Amino acid sequence: MKPGTWTAVATLLRGDGVPEEKLEEVRRMLVRKHARRRLVTTKEAAGILGVHPKTVKRWGIEGKLEPVRLSPRKYRWDADTLEHLRDHGEAAA
Repeated sequence: MKPGTWTAVATLLRGDGVPEEKLEEVRRMLVRKHARRRLVTTKEAAGILGVHPKTVKRWGIEGKLEPVRLSPRKYRWDADTLEHLRDHGEAAA
């Protein structure tokens, strides 16, 4: 999770009346979810999908794939989502 993300999420949840004890449970869930992601480079993503790296970047720009942006010019891609797309022809929900 990006720095400050949890603070913003907690503020929103508190505003919706979520009890403090539930906030810690939600935080742990979010940390686990992000820790499990297997991220790959654009070149590796292209290999998984069997396309050119420029195609992967274009699909990210078009919204067909969701990149994880590490910086304005540095992308990573969720390997599980790419493998699901390759095997089933659609992005995982």
